[in-house]
Amino acid sequence: MEKKRRKSVELVSSLENTIGSVVNTLIVDGITITKYNVRDEYGTGEILVYKFKGVLLSIRKFSLKQDLLITAAKHSYVAQLSFLVSGEVFFYQKDEEESVYESQEAYISNLNKFKGVIKLSSRQKFYEINIKLSHNYLKRIGCDEYFTKDNIKGRKCVLPLRADVLNILSELDQIAYKGLSKVLFINAKIQELLALQINDFEFQKRRGDSYNFTYSALKKVYKVKGFITKNLQCHYSIASLAKIVGLNEYELKQEFKLVVGTSINKFEREIKMKKAKDLLKISNMPIYEIAEFVGYKNATHFSAAFKKYYGKNPKEIRNNL
Repeated sequence: MEKKRRKSVELVSSLENTIGSVVNTLIVDGITITKYNVRDEYGTGEILVYKFKGVLLSIRKFSLKQDLLITAAKHSYVAQLSFLVSGEVFFYQKDEEESVYESQEAYISNLNKFKGVIKLSSRQKFYEINIKLSHNYLKRIGCDEYFTKDNIKGRKCVLPLRADVLNILSELDQIAYKGLSKVLFINAKIQELLALQINDFEFQKRRGDSYNFTYSALKKVYKVKGFITKNLQCHYSIASLAKIVGLNEYELKQEFKLVVGTSINKFEREIKMKKAKDLLKISNMPIYEIAEFVGYKNATHFSAAFKKYYGKNPKEIRNNL
């Protein structure tokens, strides 16, 4: 079988300008929005870029004809947040092992610390939301010193995509706001993502240094958390959750407690009770419907569990608003 060829590219300014052709550019209220189509010689797809006041937000969706080797140049931006919804990326640096970045993963990095070659794989459709932030932007929000330290490096920079992060990415991919509202919205979401990624990165560093803790286990725990959060109307046994992520029950319980700080059953109860309380406050849903929404078939059982958790029954919470 003939080995698949690779295309090598010197990245002068950005991936968009290297492999794409500008379709249109729109400047509205300080935001420059540019749409690119991937050139035929590279593949098919499109890239949408938002640029304003120290922020470069790129939404990249394309399929490559062949693997793409990129030699990264020095960048005017400092921090990078990458969220790979689907695809496969390889990093090569001198005197370091090959590092792989896969679907449903995110990474945080200092752009000026990386000196090497990046390979975008053509084996999967590429869908990435990429955020680059300038030093001045980081300084405005009080994060500039964090990215100048030599603490953002290695495999610990790669994190699993959490369910709440995926929700934020979906919002960025479908921005409905216009004008100043769009700037405020993008800024808010970027800072929310930055807070989540730094928090998870620091957590993984602490846990990884102190415990026999693996990235693979972290990814599986996040998957279980996301699965429970998305399916509040159901109750899953530990055995069924363990089967979903490919761990035995003991391993799952141990790793989950290590990462989350509580047991699976307590986490499930907490997330359901918090959702129920939110619905009592912000909706007019009958209590029996809220009970069903969070997985209780019997409203009486739900009310008893709710009172045990909060010290008040659902009616008291709603009446005290």
